[in-house]
Amino acid sequence: MSLKTSSADICLASDGPMLQVVSGRSAIEALTLATELSEGVQLMLERWRDDFGSAEGGELFCAEITALALLAETAGALTRSVNWSIKQGGEA
Repeated sequence: MSLKTSSADICLASDGPMLQVVSGRSAIEALTLATELSEGVQLMLERWRDDFGSAEGGELFCAEITALALLAETAGALTRSVNWSIKQGGEA
């Protein structure tokens, strides 16, 4: 099975795309990169939570950071599971 990416734009402003996914690339490589990116976000947020948690009034901010880290970890788990399924010959 040889799944490929489709093109997609990531727009953070109205003046055009900031990032682009190029069509025709390996879907497995794209999923691997997405997993690594989400794990990086999770690690940064956990470090921030630890740093801000010791500051006065940081408890609420830490709860928000923890929620974002959980979302990043969930995205990583989902992409990892799809990547594993594709490598094992399952359907995408």
